Amino acid sequence: MRKYLLISLLLSILFIHTGCEIPTYKKENLEQSVIDVCKKEYNISDISVSKTGKTLYIYLKLDNIFLDSLDPSAESRRKLEDILLTTSRVCMSTNAEIDFYKIVASDDKNPGLQFIITRYIQDLTRFILGDISRGEFSLRLDINFEFNPILMGSSLIKYFFEDLKKENVSSIMKKYFPNNVNLSNVSPIIYSMLSELSFRKERKFEIIELKSRRLTEQKAIIYCKTHEIYTKTGNTLLKDFLFPEDFYNEYLFIINIANYPKVIEKILSFYTINTQGKLDYIGFPKEFSQYSELNKWEEDLLGEVDLSLNEFLAKQIEHRILTEFKQNKKLISFYSVKSVTGEFNQEKEIFKFNIDIIKNNSPEAMNLLDNYYLDILKSTIEIATYVIRRYEIKNFKGIEFYYKPKDKKIYLTPDLIENYKKKKITVKEIDKA
Repeated sequence: MRKYLLISLLLSILFIHTGCEIPTYKKENLEQSVIDVCKKEYNISDISVSKTGKTLYIYLKLDNIFLDSLDPSAESRRKLEDILLTTSRVCMSTNAEIDFYKIVASDDKNPGLQFIITRYIQDLTRFILGDISRGEFSLRLDINFEFNPILMGSSLIKYFFEDLKKENVSSIMKKYFPNNVNLSNVSPIIYSMLSELSFRKERKFEIIELKSRRLTEQKAIIYCKTHEIYTKTGNTLLKDFLFPEDFYNEYLFIINIANYPKVIEKILSFYTINTQGKLDYIGFPKEFSQYSELNKWEEDLLGEVDLSLNEFLAKQIEHRILTEFKQNKKLISFYSVKSVTGEFNQEKEIFKFNIDIIKNNSPEAMNLLDNYYLDILKSTIEIATYVIRRYEIKNFKGIEFYYKPKDKKIYLTPDLIENYKKKKITVKEIDKA
């Protein structure tokens, strides 16, 4: 799908006109201009546009964007290509300061899963001027799937309480929590509540209030207030239930999409069990007490940020490494990719890459030496330094590569990068340093 989308964009982008000195689309009406062009020329009206700093966001919902796989359907691709072309035209012919645009497509049938396309505007300019090749231009378009922790968490919580009406504790545990979790240790009061389910009949869980707050790109906390009603079954041996038969309860769900598909990391209660085995209200969980003023929560459903070039490049390098090890036939015969992640640490001003690529059990891989990981690091270093050099990045202090299978860490300063480029130092020497 990615090749199809890229080729279509490459062909269509040739028709962009960039020679006008007078801006076609004024900065005062930039967002509306994208909406108007999409409506007038492509009959696409179901989009919204917003601007954060120098990053333009375009949102759209597509029916059945994901069919049997994570590749968008043909109809979805057509709309995405039209919006890509429109946004490129507008951004190249405006007096607004725009560095990036991000197109965010979602499907209500897959809550929280988003298909995101990110383009750096200078790459468009350089391609049109012939400064970069078509192949390089395609590698610079970031196409990715992301999970929105608030949207995904909120949807899952609704399903969670629906299942509490009819499921038993074992099925709830299996469906919503990691296999190795011991909920009695993590949250005794939640475990007690779940354990009582089989002794309740006519269970009702009504969500009264749901508020969310994003913590990081992957994590969010969601406050949930419920009205819970049940009657006791006649065959229970329990003398007393922990929760009354008509009760207003409060929970704090910690959502971490790194644990997908079971993204509920914790469920914290606003109650504790006292020495008499009764409930005491303690209020907002201490672990997140800094967020206790719910009236000050501002829901960041979209997670918009003003994207920096170094952050964009960290993700681009991540995807280039993945592409190299997943598509290079020679490398495929030797190695298997478990994960590759990249980020730019703004505080330390360093690029960081975690590499989890393992040796295969193939006949070819059996002949690899014990220091085979140096070849993996060599490939990742060359990809990262190539990208940083081509973008002429100067505002960083180093690049850190962590190779997880061998617990090896390599750190390159700009001086080391320059020496490596001039072949004055090897990966093996850097590893020993």
